[in-house]
Amino acid sequence: MKMKKTRGVGVLLFFALSLRAPGAMPPVAGEKADRAEIAQLLWTIEAAVAARDAEAVLATFDPKEAALITRTRGMVQGLLALEGARLTFRLGQVTGDRNAAKAIVFRSATYKESGRPQVVERWETIGLRRRASGWKIVSEEDRLYARCVNTDLRVELKPEEGTMQGTSTLRIEVTAGGEDSLLLELNRGLTATSITDGQGRPVRFDREADAIVIPQPGLLRAGEARQLTIAFEGKLFNESKEQGYSQVSIAPGGSFASWVTNWYPRLEGTGSKSKGKITYVVPDGVTVASSGQLTGVERENGHQRYIYTVDRPIDFSFAAAKYFHREATIDGIHLGIYLLRGGDAKADLYMRECARVLRYERELYGAYPFDGYSVVEIPSEETGALGGSSEQGMNLFPTGVLPNDSFPLLLVAHEMAHSWWGNLIAPGDGAVTDEGLAQITAAMCLREFEGERAARRFMKSGVPGYSQSAGQYFVRFATPPGKDYPLGVANAGSDAIAALHDLADTKGMFVYDMLREKIGHDAFVRGLRAIIESSAGKEVTLTALRAAWEKASGKDLNPFFQQWFYRTGAPELVLNATTEATDRGFVSSGTITQAGEPYQVDVEIALAFPGRREIKSIAVSGASTSFSFRTELKPLWVVLDPDYKILRWTPAYRNYPLLADGLGLWSTGRKDEAIQMIEEYVVKVPETLEGRFRLGVCYEETGKLDQAERSFKFVLDRYGSLQVYEPAVTLSQLHLGHVFDLEGHRDEATVAYRQTLALPNEANSHKDAEAGLSSPYQLKSRVAGPGPDVLAGFVGTYDNGKGISVIVALNPQGILMVSQPGKPEGALEWIEGARFRVPGGSDIVIEFLEAPKVTAMDLKVSGLVIHLPRVKPSS
Repeated sequence: MKMKKTRGVGVLLFFALSLRAPGAMPPVAGEKADRAEIAQLLWTIEAAVAARDAEAVLATFDPKEAALITRTRGMVQGLLALEGARLTFRLGQVTGDRNAAKAIVFRSATYKESGRPQVVERWETIGLRRRASGWKIVSEEDRLYARCVNTDLRVELKPEEGTMQGTSTLRIEVTAGGEDSLLLELNRGLTATSITDGQGRPVRFDREADAIVIPQPGLLRAGEARQLTIAFEGKLFNESKEQGYSQVSIAPGGSFASWVTNWYPRLEGTGSKSKGKITYVVPDGVTVASSGQLTGVERENGHQRYIYTVDRPIDFSFAAAKYFHREATIDGIHLGIYLLRGGDAKADLYMRECARVLRYERELYGAYPFDGYSVVEIPSEETGALGGSSEQGMNLFPTGVLPNDSFPLLLVAHEMAHSWWGNLIAPGDGAVTDEGLAQITAAMCLREFEGERAARRFMKSGVPGYSQSAGQYFVRFATPPGKDYPLGVANAGSDAIAALHDLADTKGMFVYDMLREKIGHDAFVRGLRAIIESSAGKEVTLTALRAAWEKASGKDLNPFFQQWFYRTGAPELVLNATTEATDRGFVSSGTITQAGEPYQVDVEIALAFPGRREIKSIAVSGASTSFSFRTELKPLWVVLDPDYKILRWTPAYRNYPLLADGLGLWSTGRKDEAIQMIEEYVVKVPETLEGRFRLGVCYEETGKLDQAERSFKFVLDRYGSLQVYEPAVTLSQLHLGHVFDLEGHRDEATVAYRQTLALPNEANSHKDAEAGLSSPYQLKSRVAGPGPDVLAGFVGTYDNGKGISVIVALNPQGILMVSQPGKPEGALEWIEGARFRVPGGSDIVIEFLEAPKVTAMDLKVSGLVIHLPRVKPSS
């Protein structure tokens, strides 16, 4: 699910991208460091990029700065993969002496993506140290050289035309001098018709893509001020369309724009946050939800003018539509609910639950950093696959994502957490330093409100409506070759940035939770609060986060960060255990082995007895680690990491295609082949609960009741001992009642149904159990699924023309498969008619329309319906 902040190339592509090309500025009096040598070093980087020589780039770094080199290596590789990538730099002021120096550098990186030119321009400070071989780079950081202290923004939205026009007056203060230009950003779809200074005189500027460079007559000096007025007009461009979502649109059904789309002229970098006033002119009947506080509404000539005042420095976002809305102040925070669907009951629900989540996140991180908080719906017809977008003071959600009668805790908690991570604190090392922290916050909210079991289930396998999890990481990134990236490397290019966004939500969340387990919850939160206190309005890197957590916990975390943030993949830990009787009870002993470069992890081993378990912990390192435990009773099972606290490969992840293909065969009526395939899966994954449950259902429906009963009891016995919950537990309990009824054991069946009601409600299990208590279950005749000829009619490519494309194919076994460009293929399980689901993601449903001559599909994900016309049938 797409959330936010994929900004073309992202922040800190790699150090070299922040260096700019020649035309060096004149030397500054009193410089002692050798400008010519430093300029030559930067030229070396530029030449290495042109030659696609990553090692030559890395050779310009001080080899003693291992963390910087590790972080840079992946960034270099990402840069060199971009089409037509060109790096130029301009050396500015240099200070220091012959041994150590700092240089102010203007960097400009240009390349093409999706046929469009892309530009990333920054001022940066680099640190250098002289070694025997010459100058070497020891540090680099984006330069906060200026701040926008006030913005007077006036815009008129024309939804029927899909356009906007306006003016923005920026007052800019120089905070650190030594630069020769100001850098602004403006959405490439908008034309800057003029730029004038404080006296109304035209200002010369250069523009390419979103980047505007305004040359200055001399070097900027700290304390100086500039005033610029920019007039602009046009149709906003969606830079994320190739990733299948949008955070910007002007349309009759509703308009919206996130600050990350540069929908108004802004100073580049973290200095863009501003106080000020925003005036929106919209057609009558349209309500505006905006950053800031509403201070006035005026009507004039068929239009309304909304005036918002911004008292805290922020970047601006808005939505404008015919809203039902509600306002209230709770716990001292102004809350707003703006709905396109639903009324009073939905507004009450979201007001109450948002207040609860905000209260807990404030307990975690301290004062809420903005003037208020609003939940705002935006039209899903314009958003594509966007799941939510976090703005500074509000969250935008497509229609269909927010249910009328239930609250999507994880989604709202995640987007709300971006108030701190991404909006208050800018990401210095890519998505893991904002997206990953927002996601672990959502997991902590789930743990707080629904308990440890719910949090563990979510992090391992996802939940309906929110599938981001370890399981998704292994399917989408770890399994297909070339799809994985190190979490701590901010790679360049939209595709890589989109992948790192999703990696942060899946693997990144899990890694942060492992760190939380390692240092303790209190130290984990103290470290985050320390970062908020020290870095509000600035960028934060993994290095800074690590230092904060080391201080909070008193532990050296470098080994943890090296193996989890700067490596791809995950360990595969294999348990080999035996239990033997002795004269003093029983001894369970064995080894934990791992192939490849080993990980160092603390792993729990569970010794399972009837109705209880004992947990032991051992430190695993190297290719093989031995263990031995003595117990009075013989364990039923010896289980590695029963609660799945370590992100790791499991036999279930390795063999999941077998189960998915088996379910696909079963759903289309090929029962014998399906049972054979699912039995093979169970042999390879003997501890699986889902596989045993699914196999039990197959046995139940084919009359093999003894085998079905054994399958369901295996699931329940294992749960009884290990207390590790999965949906298969509730469903096995329900189906055990079915089997007892089919065998004529009515008393046992009613006990099974009552026990089902005591477990979490999964897939209407409680309703089915109530029905079983009312009357004995009878096996329903199953409608035959579609045959090969019907399935072949669904094959083709479906595309909405807005970046979302789905490919449907038949594999050699005759199973219907679905994929998206660049993503792994998966089997589809038939539901009824022309409706299918993705196994393991019951909230993802595909319905083919107008069968047998299929013209389109509806892709339904967590209440969001995306209509995709068929553009290319199979040949």
